[in-house]
Amino acid sequence: MTPNPHKLDERNHVEIPLLKQLEGLGWEVIDLTDATQNPTHSLRTSFSEVVLSSVLKEQLQIINPWIEEDQIEDGRKRNQINRILGKHSSQKQIKSRAAKDSLTKRIF
Repeated sequence: MTPNPHKLDERNHVEIPLLKQLEGLGWEVIDLTDATQNPTHSLRTSFSEVVLSSVLKEQLQIINPWIEEDQIEDGRKRNQINRILGKHSSQKQIKSRAAKDSLTKRIF
């Protein structure tokens, strides 16, 4: 993942340097540059998923060692992930809300 200094494009001058910086901070970088991209390579079931739920669940347990599995997965009431994502939000609703916010709050 070395940027090509002679190529003026977003991939080489924005994405690759950011991915390198995040990797240097200890993040696990999943770089999908292959032409045969598959959502399972990025811990998702489809590219419409904007949140890596399995990673979020795992990290919730790491930063909250006292939390029980059923507190995250409890189907009888809103679970922790729904609280983070917003009330009963689907992936489409999350994207729609972000788009609406960017238009109404002039965030571009």
